[in-house]
Amino acid sequence: MKPLHIIGYFFVRFFGILPFRLSYSLGYLMGLLYWQLGKRDRRIAIANIRHCFPEFSDEQCQIMARKSLINTAINVMESAWVWQHRYPAISKKIVQIDNLDLVKNYDAAEAGTIFVTAHFGHWELFGDFFIHHCDEPIFLGKETGVQLFDNYIKRGRERSGGGTVFPCTREGLTQLYTLTGQGKSTALIADQEPDPRNGIFAPLFGQQALSSVLVQDMVQKVGAKVVGMSCQRLPKGKGFQISFFEVEENVYSSDIETSTAALNRCYEKIIKQNPEQYTWNYKRFKTRAEGEPGMY
Repeated sequence: MKPLHIIGYFFVRFFGILPFRLSYSLGYLMGLLYWQLGKRDRRIAIANIRHCFPEFSDEQCQIMARKSLINTAINVMESAWVWQHRYPAISKKIVQIDNLDLVKNYDAAEAGTIFVTAHFGHWELFGDFFIHHCDEPIFLGKETGVQLFDNYIKRGRERSGGGTVFPCTREGLTQLYTLTGQGKSTALIADQEPDPRNGIFAPLFGQQALSSVLVQDMVQKVGAKVVGMSCQRLPKGKGFQISFFEVEENVYSSDIETSTAALNRCYEKIIKQNPEQYTWNYKRFKTRAEGEPGMY
């Protein structure tokens, strides 16, 4: 174990026990520093925003990119806090829930349910939320490769009890398909660029984006239903607003291009609620369709 990993682990543990408002404030300050020092991420965020919102001026792109990087830093601090607390404490930070009936109705149905969201707002909160509101939900969790962190994050995500996090491996995916087919609910974040072997190009904010087909494949193979969701961060550490919504009928199309385009419109709907809370510093359009120029 590298000394830097051990130091980082104890910092995450320490930040997790701080009061929530203090975690938010520290995240905001870290975000200001991130904007100043993170030249690479700043450049990527501005490029993404410029291409997805061509109507924005250069100044507007910079302002949104700055706010996005600040929200990214806040999300790190909030995640550390969530991993250290159980749902009774976390639920006090949820100020508003829109369309909760969608969760109750779909979880009670015989078909499994896939709740989809994007890297928007505070997505880490959904693990504890579904453990409380659904019958033994299941999740996929991407590992960092550092066992100390991976074990800690897995414990944090399962802290409230009643849910299971599977790794993003072949075995984990098999469990995900099997249990969803048996009627379990899962929450997936599949808005980022997949391995080219597991994706197709589809429109996203007017760009041809290499897009995951995981959700669409599960819909066709196990008959799962799909619900969109988001967790928007409220200003000044005041908590979160969670929203659920019905997806387009085309998400269920057997034509993969049609269903993928519909799912990307679902991600757009989430992001447009508050674009500055999306993780724009990720190379979402790194792989380009044939004949299209590079973006970064």
